[in-house]
Amino acid sequence: MAAPGRFCFPALLALAFAGCDDAGESAGPASASVPVHIEDSAGVRIVEYAGTPQAPTLTLAGDPVYTHGADPDDYPFASITGGVFYPDGSAAVFDWENREIVLLGPDGTFRSVLSGPGEGPGEISQYGTIRITGGRGDTLLVEDDWNMRLTLFAGRAVAFTSRMPPGAGGIGLRALGMGESGRVLMASTPMSVMPASGIQFDEPWLTGHLIRFDVSAQVADTVADYDWLPFTERESTGLLSPSGRVGVVGGEFVHGRNDKPELTWRRPDGTVRQIMRWAAGRLLTSAERWEPFVACMHDNLREMIGPGATEARFEENVARWNLDPTGPEPLFRWISGDDAGRIWLDNAAIPPCHPFRYTVIGTDGAWLGVFEPPEWFRLVTVAGGRALGVVTDEMDVPSVVVYDIVGW
Repeated sequence: MAAPGRFCFPALLALAFAGCDDAGESAGPASASVPVHIEDSAGVRIVEYAGTPQAPTLTLAGDPVYTHGADPDDYPFASITGGVFYPDGSAAVFDWENREIVLLGPDGTFRSVLSGPGEGPGEISQYGTIRITGGRGDTLLVEDDWNMRLTLFAGRAVAFTSRMPPGAGGIGLRALGMGESGRVLMASTPMSVMPASGIQFDEPWLTGHLIRFDVSAQVADTVADYDWLPFTERESTGLLSPSGRVGVVGGEFVHGRNDKPELTWRRPDGTVRQIMRWAAGRLLTSAERWEPFVACMHDNLREMIGPGATEARFEENVARWNLDPTGPEPLFRWISGDDAGRIWLDNAAIPPCHPFRYTVIGTDGAWLGVFEPPEWFRLVTVAGGRALGVVTDEMDVPSVVVYDIVGW
């Protein structure tokens, strides 16, 4: 969720906290709830918590800043799958079904369609996946996996168009954001036509790659590796199986395994800046959580399939998703960020049956907050102290809605 802008931090972030081994440094007010040790190890900042800090609960303000999509004169969104804030508070929103990137003003008024379907410069494919992320200033980076290209918009103009660098052995690359000097930061990802279970390897974990792509020179450099996919003999890895995740936050790589309470910050050249570890209280899919989860899965299968949603079909899906009522859930799904360089860990394992929950972590490893959006609000991006999300009406028509975030 990286996008340009500014946040204001409370003065408490500068205070030292009780129970700290190094009282001269702070990892945020939430850290007072558990002991934390901070040290420098060969130039790498190490932050280690003795537990999981209790951070403030962040919520949406009572009234939205604006809503767009519900009124007759609004742009008629069909499905909203991405969005980015600009520094002035305006936004770019991707409508997947219409295959258009829509620009909204700071007050939510429709400005223009930045990009539509096609194969020409500045256009996007009518198929495949489109990902948008904030660059620097008023730029927008668009990845088009069907056309196999990257496009950077500066304002409403195309700053560059480039072919995606090739992957190897069925492994593609995903553009995650921008680093210094306009270089694109990327990471390994399976090609859209190849399931993860189709990749054969012998190691306990398949190595993923962190890539810095120089668009002007058309050179992609591997700057670091990370644990990406675990070996399994299952036909499907399952949504609750462990995996490595990477985000670009504040112009840096941040990566970790979602079965291991540890995150690593790397500069664009691959050198490690910071490692944060914590003792996670693992969530177990106990009977208390398992029964409503199963009921939710039943409801969603009936909604998607209709009369074909038999009990056998449901059991088949459960087996494929590798749901274990006695096993631990992943610590997070995705790593994204805001304009202040803060990490937003998406803690929902399988939405919508798991409630959405985001842990917000600062650039120094501080636990800053826990954001628990209401069920009717799907978060898309955060910047400038505001959350851009999606709401749907009784006819399942989506709208963009922007709220201030309160509770810091």
